[in-house]
Amino acid sequence: MARAPAANDQAPAAPLTLLRSPSWAGYAALVAGLAGVGWGVATFPVQPALLGLLLAGYAALIWYRPQFLLIVIPAALALFDLAPWSGRFYFDEFDFLLLTGIAIGYVRLPPAPRHSKRDLLFLSLSALLGLSYAIGTVRGLLPWQMPEANAFTNYYSPYNALRIAKGALWAFLLSGLLGRLASAGQDVRRLFARGMIVGLAGTVAVIVWERFVFPGLFNFADVYRVTGPFSQMHTGGADIETYLTLSAPFLVVLLFERRNRVTRLGGTALLIGATYGVMVTFSRIGYAAYGVALALALLAAMAKSDTRVRTGPFKRGMAAFALAALALAVAVPVLKGPFAQERLSRAGTDLAIRLAHWADALRMRDPDWPTALFGTGLGRYPETHYWRSEESRAATYRLDSEAGNTFLRLGSGSPLYMEQFVAIKPRHDYSLSLNVRSEQPNAQVTVSICEKWLLTSARCIFKPIDVTGNGRWQSIRTRVQSGDVGSGPWYASRPVKLSIYDSGAHAAIDVDNVHLQATDGAELLANGDFSRGLDRWFFTIDNDRPWHIWSLPIQVLFDQGWLGVAALTLFVAAGLWRAGRDAWRGDAMAGAMLASSAGFLVIGTLDSLVDSPRLLLLFLLIIWFCGRAGRGERPGPRNT
Repeated sequence: MARAPAANDQAPAAPLTLLRSPSWAGYAALVAGLAGVGWGVATFPVQPALLGLLLAGYAALIWYRPQFLLIVIPAALALFDLAPWSGRFYFDEFDFLLLTGIAIGYVRLPPAPRHSKRDLLFLSLSALLGLSYAIGTVRGLLPWQMPEANAFTNYYSPYNALRIAKGALWAFLLSGLLGRLASAGQDVRRLFARGMIVGLAGTVAVIVWERFVFPGLFNFADVYRVTGPFSQMHTGGADIETYLTLSAPFLVVLLFERRNRVTRLGGTALLIGATYGVMVTFSRIGYAAYGVALALALLAAMAKSDTRVRTGPFKRGMAAFALAALALAVAVPVLKGPFAQERLSRAGTDLAIRLAHWADALRMRDPDWPTALFGTGLGRYPETHYWRSEESRAATYRLDSEAGNTFLRLGSGSPLYMEQFVAIKPRHDYSLSLNVRSEQPNAQVTVSICEKWLLTSARCIFKPIDVTGNGRWQSIRTRVQSGDVGSGPWYASRPVKLSIYDSGAHAAIDVDNVHLQATDGAELLANGDFSRGLDRWFFTIDNDRPWHIWSLPIQVLFDQGWLGVAALTLFVAAGLWRAGRDAWRGDAMAGAMLASSAGFLVIGTLDSLVDSPRLLLLFLLIIWFCGRAGRGERPGPRNT
């Protein structure tokens, strides 16, 4: 005799059979979107054919299984990042992937039925937040400038507003698409959770590799701080600890749902790796946020009310205690290490520096009511800091042109390294040549070849070059011996970068025709004449104060004014309230969303976060999931 379903049983959803054939208008929109992607791929600096094949396969997958967007996007957000090789960070490969998936998804998935219940409160708060971002984008773009060579290669460009705004735009477009998937019976939260776990696994793998080849897995005295696959950290920031913190709660909740021993062992190993990854960021606020997120996720998993999992409260409690103890056992050796201890001892001093930095950021704003209400504009902080801050300025870079010849101009300030990966062999001779000039005396440019992943260098070779300062181009040619740079066994080979930076005191320097050649004449650098802009070149910095405000609420206030602060606060508060309510009622996945959001907000007390488009996209999506908690969408089949 079949039993009646319990009140909290989740009825299985039918397979996604509501896919529709595109209308002519749908075909036109789809072709336009894919044409944009095609143009971007065709002009991409690195392996365009391979990228095109990858996106074509992805497009075919989403055409037949649109729900796979929910797995691919959160994973690709962390792992599909080619900026250090391509030099593209305004509109990149991840944007191509998003545009492809969204264009196909809206064509293939029908809108929610007209009779479905509308969440007017959350829609209104979303609209208010969207309005704030629209105003912030317009203010960031003004005064309007025609696009030129530096428009989409430079943080000082007013088009930096578009770089940040795209994170919010993608989030709003995806939220509508995910609403359609939910209406079609898909368990969108669980699919998204799986994507986050895939991204977490990939991120941990990169961290383990990075630690292994640079300081060593268990060397906790070295000052090396991992950056993983997140190129956005080339100007500092907290992307890696934030992604690890956002992902871990989903892993915890799914661990409690799995009865398969192999799956649980693998999940436990991944949680150990995630904890290790957070610890070797040596981010103090990252430690606190990860602890908060993990604790909330464990509480949610313990309190879950799912009749499919019949483990008693005592066993769930013991399992939660064991996982917490395991995470603590991983964390303690790192915490006791010399570098972590030194970082913790400086907490008070660094907080005072942050307070002064926040005051400086608020002082830089115009003292008028439009700025107070609507902000300075998205993306305008780096440029405003350069012109108005009382702190040390960052060095500048820009492309200039004379008589049809494009060259790179480097300004003085806090060091800024224009870099490119190079494939050199240890103990070999190379020929380095470049053209340099300066209008000012006592100018110096330095070329270095270092073992480097993103921010921290290991073994290096330095070639300082004095520039005459008479305004004429100098042709420099010198021999470089690689020494031990790049040496080591094949399984621990370190990447190597050539960097160019202005090492003088106050002089701007022009650089052109940079070549690094082997003895057989083979060229190791691409686009050394900058004829293709800054393709293949990517910059890093030492001082992140000129690039980040170090506070999420102050960053929003600076960018979007009090309207932005109010809109984001209301949107987030509504989402957290609903997720907290449902977590209290035993919805473990709502608890994971709540834990993830709480971790983000903890890090946001001391880091900007929303000036990273990928993190902004991820946070807004998670809050969207929080806001839809308890709305009664039918979960999808278990084998989706």
